[in-house]
Amino acid sequence: GVRSGAHAERIAVLIAASPDANAKDPVGYDEVNLDLVLAYTYQGNVRRAAPLARQLYEVARQSQNPTLIATALNALVILNFAWCRYAEAVRLGRETEAVWKPHFHDGIAYVKNIMGMSMYLLGDYPSAVTKLGEAVTTANEWGSPRPEALALWNLSLINLMHGVNEAALRYGRDAEVLMTRLGLDRSADAPRI
Repeated sequence: GVRSGAHAERIAVLIAASPDANAKDPVGYDEVNLDLVLAYTYQGNVRRAAPLARQLYEVARQSQNPTLIATALNALVILNFAWCRYAEAVRLGRETEAVWKPHFHDGIAYVKNIMGMSMYLLGDYPSAVTKLGEAVTTANEWGSPRPEALALWNLSLINLMHGVNEAALRYGRDAEVLMTRLGLDRSADAPRI
């Protein structure tokens, strides 16, 4: 949100002003700019997020660091989804999956989530179910209940919208269990969920 964006902006200024060589490390740059891209995107300010996402990808590509490239692609996937460019989100998601390796952070589960929802919005229910199932499995393997809960919630949603009510109920109950465990069932969080 707005506060996280403001914090990330302050961190970026501090990193840029730091004489420490480690502060110029692409990984630090990557994390702060990913935070900014996410904050601006979730605020609905995709026009502010877009140049940062492209810059993040360019820095990552030049570094040839697969972790940075995957993270930059992650930002582009989220941005394109927010911009309703679903086919591009799926294409970039496939690119992200191709560079992702074991021991990277669990962002791949979020990418699979967005790919699944993009596939559904493009009218491909079977592929969406498969991709969201992959997101559940990946998040579970990483021990990451947040993206797992999101994938289960999305599976519930697309099954409900597609008229597969029994599956929608099953996935909804599984999502509810995880969300309750994470404290995401609070009324303040309901609009985000």
